[in-house]
Amino acid sequence: MANWNQPTVGSDYISVLQELKDRDVDSATMFSSGAPPSNLPVDAIRWNSVGAIFQQWDGDSWEDLILGLTGGGTGSTTPSGIRTNLGLGTMATQNNNAVNITGGSISGINFDAGSITSGIIALARGGTSSSLAYGGDGTVMVGISGAVAMASGANIANLNANNLTTGIVPLARISGITDAQISTISYAKLNLANSIVNADINTSAAIGWTKINKAGSSLGDLATRSASDLNVGTVPLSRLGAGGTPDTSTFLRGDNTWQVPPAPSSSFPSGFIGMFDTACPAGWTRVVAADNRYLMGGGSFGVTGGRGVHGHYLNGNTANSGDHNHHLDITRRSGNIVDYGTGNYQPGSSPIFGDHKHDVRIDGDTQNNGTHSHFFETSTATEALDPYFFTVVVCRKD
Repeated sequence: MANWNQPTVGSDYISVLQELKDRDVDSATMFSSGAPPSNLPVDAIRWNSVGAIFQQWDGDSWEDLILGLTGGGTGSTTPSGIRTNLGLGTMATQNNNAVNITGGSISGINFDAGSITSGIIALARGGTSSSLAYGGDGTVMVGISGAVAMASGANIANLNANNLTTGIVPLARISGITDAQISTISYAKLNLANSIVNADINTSAAIGWTKINKAGSSLGDLATRSASDLNVGTVPLSRLGAGGTPDTSTFLRGDNTWQVPPAPSSSFPSGFIGMFDTACPAGWTRVVAADNRYLMGGGSFGVTGGRGVHGHYLNGNTANSGDHNHHLDITRRSGNIVDYGTGNYQPGSSPIFGDHKHDVRIDGDTQNNGTHSHFFETSTATEALDPYFFTVVVCRKD
C-alpha cells in the first residue's frame, strides 16, 4: 500500500521510484486490495469487488455510492426504491404462473384459448354467458334466455326461406305445391346432380328436338354420333383440323392440321437432270457440256464420245473363175451402211446415226484375159453426222 504523502522533495533517490509505483498500483486497482493506504485523500473513489459497488473515502471509512439513473444505475439501494425509480409497478414482482391483474387493458398479444380453464366469457365479449357443453348429435347452438346453449333447435322459428342459398330441402318438408306450379319450374332451377339418369327416361317419351332448350349449351354430349348422321348443311372450315389456318393457300393434311403445300422444286433430288423450254429456273444449273450433243444413257455422269463426221472405204479381190469378162452397170447402191473405221465395210447392219446413202457409177465391159481375178477399191466422201434434231435446255438440280 502506498503512503500518499510520499514522495516529497526530501525523499532520497532510491525510495522515490518505489513510492511512485505504489501510488500507481493503488490507482490502477482502484484501492480494491482491502484496507485503505496511508494518508489517502478524502473523497477518493474505489471499487469494492466483494459487494460489486463503488465507495467513497470520507477520511475514516469507505461509504457506499448510489449510481443514478443518468449514469446507468438505479438511484436506490432498496428493491422498492429501484422499482419506483425505474417505473416498475407491482407486475414486476409477480411470477408468470401467478399473475394477478386487477385493472388496465391488454392489447397486441396472442392468447391460447386452450389456457382458459375456468370462468365464463360474457356474451358481449364474444362468449356464451353460460357454461357450454356438447348437447349431442343433431343439436345446434341457439340463444336461450340471454345466453347461448347447445339445444335441439325446437325453438327455431320464423326463418326466411330466402336465406336458404345452398343445400336441398327434402320433399317431406315441402307442401302445398300444385302440378301447375311444377310445370312452370325452369330447367335452370332444377338440381339434377345424381337425380335423372338414362334409365329414368321412358323410351317411348320421344322428346322432340324443339322441346330441348339449347341456349347457352354445347353439343359435347354428341361426340359419339356418326358422321353419316350429318345429312344436311355444310361443316365450316373452322370446325375441321386441329391446327393451322384454313384458307386458299393450305390443305388438310393426314395429321388433321392445315399446312401449306411444299414447293414443287423440293420434290426433285440434287443432281436430277431436266429438260426445259426456257432458261434454267432458280435452283438449277445449265449443263453446258450437253450443248450440241446427243444424250445417251450410261453408268456414270458426264462421259463424252462419238464423232462429228464419217466416210466409207471398200476394197477386195474377186475369186478366180476361169476365162470370162464382166459387164458392169451399177448406177446406185442405196441402203443402210455403218462406218466401222478402216477395214472391211459391211452393208445391212443397223445404223447408229440414222439413214444415209452414197451414189456409185460403174459402166462397161472388161476384156477376156483368161483365168483371172479382180481387185476392186472405192471410197466415199466424208459426210457430217447430223440427222434431224430439236434442241432443249438441259439443267441439273443444285
